[in-house]
Amino acid sequence: MKPVYLLFRAAKVITLLLFIGLLLYLYFMLPEQIGIHFNQFGQADNYLTRSQFFYTAGLFLIFFNVAISILGRFLAAMPASLLPVPNRDFWAATPELRTQLNYLLRNWLNGFMALINLVMALTLFVVFKINTDLDASIGNYGWVFIGALAAIAAWAVYLPVRLMMRRAVAGQG
Repeated sequence: MKPVYLLFRAAKVITLLLFIGLLLYLYFMLPEQIGIHFNQFGQADNYLTRSQFFYTAGLFLIFFNVAISILGRFLAAMPASLLPVPNRDFWAATPELRTQLNYLLRNWLNGFMALINLVMALTLFVVFKINTDLDASIGNYGWVFIGALAAIAAWAVYLPVRLMMRRAVAGQG
């Protein structure tokens, strides 16, 4: 196993555990009615019960992590001629390059799951603060949304840019 793979895999597991721990903790700390939508004055105008929020967040996280894991296995097993990647001919030219492509895709997907798990944990924290702190306003946490979008966009752009490069992964083959 390569160190980069282990790093991304550990990040995925740690952020998953962070989300689950935070979700379980907040289940007992949140009020029975949780504001999930706010009007122009920052007042909640749409609510979920604590149980609805807990199960929805948990199911989303499970679904997303399982779906991305299945996608990773599907891409690794896909014939080289059908791979939806830039420079497909280069990456499918030899078994060594295909192995390196699978390594890149696996690392990217593990990093993506870690990023989404972290964004979801931050979202839980924001929901907690807004619903329990009388001085908190939804406007105070706009940076979370902007930062999450920027991080996800940067991560999404990285993979195609990296696959357009025709250099092999260091330490592979």
